[in-house]
Amino acid sequence: MVLEKIRKGLRPEPPIVSQLRAHQWTTDAQKKDLLDKFLALSGVEPAEIAWTAIDSMPEIRSAGMAQLRRADSRDALEALVPLLRTRSEAARRAVQRALREVAGDSLAPFLLQLCEHGSDFERLAAMELARDLPAEPALAIFRKSLATGSSVLRGRALRIVAESTTPTIATFAADLALPLLTDEDDDVRLSALKALEHSLHESLIDPVLNVASTSTGAVAEAAFATLRRLLPNSKADHIPQILALLSDAHIEIRTGAIGLLSGVPIQVLTARFVEHYASSFAWLRDRAIGSLATSIPGFVPALLQLAEDADPAHAQTAREMTLLLEDPRAIPSWIRLLDDPNWWVNHQAIERLGLHGRGNEAVLQALLKALKKPETTLSAAAAIGDLGDPGGAGALLEAFKAAQAEPTDQIELLGALGKLGLHDVRIPPMLAKISQLPTVQPLVREKARDLVGRLAGDAAREALPITTSSPQAFDFAAHPEPTILDFLSDTVAAGASDFHLATGFIPHRRVHGVLGALPLPVMTRERGHSLVRSVLSEEEWHRLEQDRQIDICLKVPGLGRFRANFFSQRGGFDASFRVIPSMIPSLQDIGLPESVWEVTRFTQGLVLVTGPAGCGKSTTLAALIDRVNETRNAHIITVEDPIEFVHSNKLALVNQRQVPLHTISFARALKAALREDPDVVMIGEMRDLETIALAISASETGHLVFATLSTTSAPGTIDRIINSFPPTQQGQIRSMISDSLKAVISQALLPRRDARGRVAAFEILRGNSSVGALIREAKTHQLPSTLQTGQNTGMNTMDQSLMSLVERGRISPEVAMDRATKKEPFEKLMNEERQAFA
Repeated sequence: MVLEKIRKGLRPEPPIVSQLRAHQWTTDAQKKDLLDKFLALSGVEPAEIAWTAIDSMPEIRSAGMAQLRRADSRDALEALVPLLRTRSEAARRAVQRALREVAGDSLAPFLLQLCEHGSDFERLAAMELARDLPAEPALAIFRKSLATGSSVLRGRALRIVAESTTPTIATFAADLALPLLTDEDDDVRLSALKALEHSLHESLIDPVLNVASTSTGAVAEAAFATLRRLLPNSKADHIPQILALLSDAHIEIRTGAIGLLSGVPIQVLTARFVEHYASSFAWLRDRAIGSLATSIPGFVPALLQLAEDADPAHAQTAREMTLLLEDPRAIPSWIRLLDDPNWWVNHQAIERLGLHGRGNEAVLQALLKALKKPETTLSAAAAIGDLGDPGGAGALLEAFKAAQAEPTDQIELLGALGKLGLHDVRIPPMLAKISQLPTVQPLVREKARDLVGRLAGDAAREALPITTSSPQAFDFAAHPEPTILDFLSDTVAAGASDFHLATGFIPHRRVHGVLGALPLPVMTRERGHSLVRSVLSEEEWHRLEQDRQIDICLKVPGLGRFRANFFSQRGGFDASFRVIPSMIPSLQDIGLPESVWEVTRFTQGLVLVTGPAGCGKSTTLAALIDRVNETRNAHIITVEDPIEFVHSNKLALVNQRQVPLHTISFARALKAALREDPDVVMIGEMRDLETIALAISASETGHLVFATLSTTSAPGTIDRIINSFPPTQQGQIRSMISDSLKAVISQALLPRRDARGRVAAFEILRGNSSVGALIREAKTHQLPSTLQTGQNTGMNTMDQSLMSLVERGRISPEVAMDRATKKEPFEKLMNEERQAFA
């Protein structure tokens, strides 16, 4: 270009032009002579004289415009555009006037081309000039600039629109701003909202609502401000969309929604709220109700009034919503909900009555009535304890006596009595008496002793004698037809872990991992049928006949608890009984490496305990939960089939649910558990895809989840979970697991070298950044090498654990080699040992 040639010294500037630029004259006559000579110049390039447009002297500006008009308009315009780069607003306006004057009717095409090929600066200049053009070409210029420019340019362009007072801009402000409401840049969205102020009309409500619901900070604030101006004149119903914002995770969005709803009559608002949230998740309801209850004083009375509405559908939903209030005014509604057919609703109503009904006689009577219903006994007992009303003590004691066959229920009832003991001096002697009853389970007696200590002091607890009873070995020779209870008593006395009753075979028991026959004849079909039938209730027997198998937890006073499985085979009905220890072993007892103990302190994430059947997964899981119970103030919910180890409340609050006794399925129980404010969730077994998905989701949303899987290695566990999902979902699941996984504990149970039981070997995979990256990138085949080299981070392979047990003399090399992946090191040890004893 000529301008570039002049700057580089390739073309000298004409002397007349240089003299004018430098204002080199002393008299008006000399100035006039220079101007005349300047106007007489021919062949002058526009780039050489463009500066005249911003000269301080009107005569030079006028002469310069005359020359520019004679030049090629395209060249003249291109020469003027760079002059717009000035901080002087007066100079900018002068250049803009020159551009309009030179361009004439060709300004719009020139600006459009400038937007297509120019820099961001030139596009911005084009939009400033377009403000005075007719609407159609101006809109085309703005659109072209916004489509090809950077986010900075888009923001500046929208600010031009927002700050413009030109009527033309107002006609297309919405057309320009609407597409940019979803821009990735916050400043652009904010500018788009300001630009919309030129043309507020009802069609903008939906897109602005979308901005309000998906933004935070200044953008959300501006969107709600725009909505407050739009909604009063709206003829459409936008209340459902606004109500949905009340459950948003961001408080500023909830606050903005409340501002939009503040003008709605309270009865109308409450009715619409109940209708909108009738079928939503409990945590969404909770957040939404909390938003209104704390910000709109009339909401709670209106909701309680609606709970008594003549329309049963509205009344029932409103009553259920009162369960999310922390307000004693809802007590009448909660009492009515005790008759609801839904167990979950009953449970929530009872809990609320216990927390807010102190001193209310009607509440106590309602809870005493609920205490007599088997499905609400434990919930009502806990609520009576929370009330602290001594009038409930007698009913709790009667419920304790009625629950003699259910030690887990007795422990919960004792906990309620313990709460009453803070207000009633009769309770500690009552608990002391229970602690001496030989007819109750040891765990129940221990619970009673512990409560005596809490209420009356350690000295009172220590003064109580410890009542013990031990099972006796059974004399099969003297009594050839033992009952199931005889078999189980002998199993416990022998220190066996399992007892097997099989039609057509001799009964067996497993001691230290070795299965051995009892000194009895083959079990006949009729005898086996009779034995199985003797320990099942009518309902359980019908389920066995229908489903051909059933799992239960068998509780035997004086003996303990047994995980029992009954099933049908070609010879008849068989049964397998697993002894559940009365005391939960510690992590140290089971030999779990201390490097893994810290997982019990995590506040969120997924911890998996895996291994083949009978390897001690349930025991390890119980030990982990017990450590949480002893060290944290947390709410623990377990879902098991059946409940094996009973966890009494220590520092934590523990609720245990059994499938299918307390809930239909693991998935159903887990969905409910997430509504019960848990800190820790324990899943006895991840059996199906839905349960696995819910467990992973729970671990991502602020819960610590413990679960088991029947896999034989830690890396194999990851693959098993991922492959459970359809291929289209596996990428997402990999990402979720990589973030939430805290540890995989894969274990095996092996016979001790001294034949005094069994010992566990553990393969430990810890979730860290390198493990997460391998999972995300589908490189789980590299996890074994990560295990081998990860000992400094608390990881180890199964082979490393086996070698440690061999070196400590806990297991023999033969046993280790049978379980090991790489057998050569153990084979070498085995040969060395044989040579030493040869």
